[in-house]
Order: sequence, then C-alpha cells, then structure tokens
Amino acid sequence: MFKQARHHLAAATLVMSEHEATMLTPPNLTEEQKADIQETFKHRYADVARCWAKYGLALLSASKDRLFNDDETKLAEDAKRLKINENAYLFADFPLDTYEKRITCDYCLTFDDAKEVYHFVIKWLDIAKEHYKPDTDATEYAKIINDFAELYQHIAFFEEDPVNQSKMQKRRAKYYEELLELLNPTFYLSICRESWYGAGLAYSAILDIKLDLLKASRTPNPQELGKINQVCQQAIKHFKSYIESYTEKDGSWKPNMDVEEQRTVLYAHFHVGRLHYKIITPDQNLQLENLSNSLKYYKTFIDECAKLEEPAKALQAEVGVCREMVNLLPMKIANVKKRLAK
Repeated sequence: MFKQARHHLAAATLVMSEHEATMLTPPNLTEEQKADIQETFKHRYADVARCWAKYGLALLSASKDRLFNDDETKLAEDAKRLKINENAYLFADFPLDTYEKRITCDYCLTFDDAKEVYHFVIKWLDIAKEHYKPDTDATEYAKIINDFAELYQHIAFFEEDPVNQSKMQKRRAKYYEELLELLNPTFYLSICRESWYGAGLAYSAILDIKLDLLKASRTPNPQELGKINQVCQQAIKHFKSYIESYTEKDGSWKPNMDVEEQRTVLYAHFHVGRLHYKIITPDQNLQLENLSNSLKYYKTFIDECAKLEEPAKALQAEVGVCREMVNLLPMKIANVKKRLAK
C-alpha cells in the first residue's frame, strides 16, 4: 500500500517539476498572466506537499499501531499485502527513483526509522505552510497545524527517553494552542473543539510521563510537584473548554450530538475527573476542592453513560474505574473534612 502510494506521489512531483520548467515559456505572456500561473503552481505544489506529509503521517501511524498490537499473525498478513505487482504501476516508465528514494515505504521499527520520516514530513509541511496562511485560508492552515501536532504525537511514541517524550508532547500541545489563540470559536468551533481536546490529551500524556518520573525519584522537590500541578491545570482547562462547547446554559448537553461526539464528551469528563484526582497539594482546602471536583466529573460520566448506551459501549473499562472511584472518593472527602474540622 505505501509503496504504491509513494509511486503515485513521486509521479505527481515529477509532473509538477517538469511543468514548472516550461510553464512560463509561451510567448506574449503578460506579467499578470505570469503571476497567475506562478500562483496556481504554488497552490498545486502545496497540495502535493500536503499529500506527501499525509503519506508520512500514515506510515508513522500504521507503524505505531503495528508495534503496539504486536500480533505476529497480523504482521505476516501485512507483509503479504505489501507485495505489489510491479506491472500494476501506472507510471512504470517515469524516472521516479530520485523521488522514491527520499522516503521509505517500509514500516518504522525504531526511533531512528521514525526520525527519518519525521524530518521528511516536517519538510513538506513547511512547504505547504508557506502557501496557506491563517489570514487568507484559516481552515486549511489549521489542518496543516493539526498535521504538525499529529506528527509530534507519533514521534513521541518511538522516543524511548521520557524527558524527550514530554518535550514532544509539549510541542504537540503548543500547536493546538497556537490555533486556539488564532481562531474565534464562534466561526471555527469544529477546529477549536479538536484543538481543545487534542491539547488536553497532550497535557495528559505529559502528566503521565512526569508522574512516572516522580515515582522513580526518591526525593521529589517542590518545583517538580509544581510542574505536575501546572500540567494538570492546563489539561483540565482544555478539556473543560471542550465540554463547555457542548453544554447549554442550563448545564444540559446540546441536542443532536452524534454518537462519536457523545463518546468524546464522555471521555473528556473521565479525563477531568482523573486530572483533579492527580493534583498534589498539602493544602487541605484545595484537596477537598479537587476531590469534590473529581467525584463530580466521575459521577457525571457514570450517569451519562447509563443514559447513552451506544457511545458507552466502547467505554466499559472507564465505567468500571469510575464506579470504583465514586465509591472511594466520598470516604477520602470525609477524611479531609474531619482533618479540617480539628
């Protein structure tokens, strides 16, 4: 599949290159006509660049899924599907080696493999970004920025150093936050929702990394704890913005949400409940506030899952966790209240 896709993209790039060499040769072209031709070429070349970037992102995603699942039978089946009849290529006579050799069509197995694809994708996204500008085509610009964010999500999977993983997730979050600073939710609500949720997931990933490092540290310092709480608050802020975008003034959910939207809003509640529980503070009043918020969001998650059977089908593991927490949290809250009463 990837070999065939690379072949077609290489052919498109070759055609664009040959066209560029001759597009201004017709005689009697006015300067305005030349400018129009060049602008059209830049537009179409930017589209080819985006396709190359999508190719790299798809390769990283498929490689990640393949390693994550690690199913030997499936790996063998995938290998068979990769065998393509060379005669089936539509552009067999085109000199495409120069373009095809720039990027692999094999699955990435290591960080070094993924890093080569990462640099390849960055190059093509930068080319696309030169044409699509936020002030003239905000929607397409946002799609490119989302591709940057997705790229850092994928490359973080292959990175073994947790500190570097955290930095990559931070870059991912910053791309989403760039869009949130740039776009007005009134006009670009769909993009903002995707950015809120994506940023929330990125900060949640950073939190998990920092908590693992904290467990391994024998002497955690206040600065580390402060950073953990800061990451929690950032994730909570973005998930809450996402939830609020689906919430009416009376607190009810907006009507006409599809199943996928309902599932994602439910999952956002689960995340917020978990994040409030993870905040570390010696302040008893703040402990009480965070535990109460955690209980609130976990309970909402369970109650809404009971009402929405279809989206809840894929969230049964989370439902089990939330039920345990809903039973546990009232006892923790009671203990904090007792300490405050002394």
